[in-house]
Amino acid sequence: MALALITVSIIFGKRPDAPDAPRSEVPVSGLWSGAIASFGLIFMIFAGSRAAFATATEISAFAALYAIVAQRGVPRLRPATAAHSFIQAATRSGLVLFIVAAAQSLASS
Repeated sequence: MALALITVSIIFGKRPDAPDAPRSEVPVSGLWSGAIASFGLIFMIFAGSRAAFATATEISAFAALYAIVAQRGVPRLRPATAAHSFIQAATRSGLVLFIVAAAQSLASS
């Protein structure tokens, strides 16, 4: 079966076009602000959990608030884009919770 799939891939496959050189729209110096904001979020999560400053749920809430405040420095992220991201996150969270609930209902106790 594997040989048949390899043969079909070789016969009908096409070589990809050579990719163009990537063009950076943002200068490298502009990426540092996003990196610093990301490291601040990571530091908040790890420091809060290691110091027992707050529970995991409270640290998650602080991290979400920090991310919302930090995104104001990103000019590409408009409120409509942020709202779309929130809707996608809620949808995916709901799907995961549905899978967990379905698995729990089939689990023997």
